[in-house]
Amino acid sequence: MSVGAPVIFQRGSIQTQSTHTDRAERERAFALLLATLSQCLHEPQSRCLKILKANAAYLSRVERYRNQPQGRAQLQKHVARFEFAQQTELSRLDAEDQRPRLVASIHAGDFIYGTNVFANYESPDTRQYVLLQKAPGEIFQRNLSQAFGEKRYSSRTQLLLESFDFAQFRRRLNSSKSSLLTFTDLPPGFATLNISVGHLLGVPTDLRGSVPALAMIYVGFFLSGFFAGMGLLSIISVIALHLRFAPHIQYALNPDNPDGSGGIGSLGGTLWFFASLIGAVGVLVSVFLVNVEWSYLYKGYGQVLFMLWLGLPYTLAVSIVLVPGLAVRRQVRGYKSFREKQLKEEARLFNSFKEFKEAPDEEIIATKRAINERLENIQTQMEKLRKMRNSHIDNKS
Repeated sequence: MSVGAPVIFQRGSIQTQSTHTDRAERERAFALLLATLSQCLHEPQSRCLKILKANAAYLSRVERYRNQPQGRAQLQKHVARFEFAQQTELSRLDAEDQRPRLVASIHAGDFIYGTNVFANYESPDTRQYVLLQKAPGEIFQRNLSQAFGEKRYSSRTQLLLESFDFAQFRRRLNSSKSSLLTFTDLPPGFATLNISVGHLLGVPTDLRGSVPALAMIYVGFFLSGFFAGMGLLSIISVIALHLRFAPHIQYALNPDNPDGSGGIGSLGGTLWFFASLIGAVGVLVSVFLVNVEWSYLYKGYGQVLFMLWLGLPYTLAVSIVLVPGLAVRRQVRGYKSFREKQLKEEARLFNSFKEFKEAPDEEIIATKRAINERLENIQTQMEKLRKMRNSHIDNKS
């Protein structure tokens, strides 16, 4: 909607070389779209027209703030319009949790200025990194610098995805209180894919006789595909981040942590919760797919497509738990094996100290007591190590 709106309202400035037929077709398409939006929003067409014009003006303004030179006062006035309801929660998090932080923006609207508003609310002693797909332009950077202050904006280190070395960056991220901001862009074509699947399965016959009803169906396909696309990219991002972080997770493991997972239990719990939400969405999708009388379901390709689309949410729900779990399990097993060898070697060395040369009885007794305490401590550590879960997909020992 937001991408198409500016184009829709250029119908009055169609190039002179366009034919009369092209203009008439565009007018009919515009009228059909306006009628469909009116049906969906339960608003008169005149009201929908005003909404779309306002949206087109908003998008034009957003683009102007990014890539056209703007005055400082105008930019700061624009930033002042943003509201951040979680400011208190972020301040408390900054005060109570000094660990590095990863911030992912799943966005719409003026997300560039929005995320910078968020970054401005972070504690000034936080080292801020921004991961970008491409380097921003000079005008773009000057506008942001004027809007948020030269000192604050210039302190954010920009990293380009194509030259990003995580292994090297991880040491910087862990060396101090830091935050890494990434932009989760919507996957191109996913809404189109959902529309195509709905079209191939066949819109129910009783809806084909009404143009507004048919248009509403395809708008519904688009909206569901659009939001499902955001969810799908989030799932892929979570899995990709886990696979990238997994080789370094052994440095964060602590067998003494009471969660029984070396301190990463909350991470696994989050994945299980995420998977349950995906499963719940899968149930809703299943109810919809099963209860619609698809026109082409009797065809072979329709049945295959139906089963694939029906199983996709459940496959994703399993994948978001299983794939990171297998990656984490491998690293944790390696850590446990290495640590157990260390403890056994340490125990062997302490056992070798039990033979004493001539010395006062009190000194021998004290030394033996210290050695036994150390051996008991090693044994306790080995038991904790064996009981520690390999990952969130394993049962507790």
